[in-house]
Amino acid sequence: MKIMTAVLHLTRLRCVRPDDSGSDGDEVKLQIDGHQQWPNREDGFFNMGTDHEVPMDISHVFRGQATVALFDDEDVGHDSRLGAMSFSEDVETPGVATFHGQSGSVYELTYEIPARF
Repeated sequence: MKIMTAVLHLTRLRCVRPDDSGSDGDEVKLQIDGHQQWPNREDGFFNMGTDHEVPMDISHVFRGQATVALFDDEDVGHDSRLGAMSFSEDVETPGVATFHGQSGSVYELTYEIPARF
């Protein structure tokens, strides 16, 4: 099987259930292959609570597969992992990936792979 190069395009993130039950919800950041992609500042995060959704326009060129991970930014200690998923060039598209965190959080990420070459 030939490994192809593809483009992963992320279009929307929705919080179904946050990791933090407080009024502010989670301080979410998104990484692709270990590098923060959203928000686009290394020290940034985005507050998300139940049923909150945000549009995205993130494109990432990859070969073989790309791993997307969500984290809840924590003031003290390591950031909480809200889930991760690997995408390959042959994944069905468009689609919605569901991320399940270790503490019961649930996030839905809408994606597409518009180009393969």
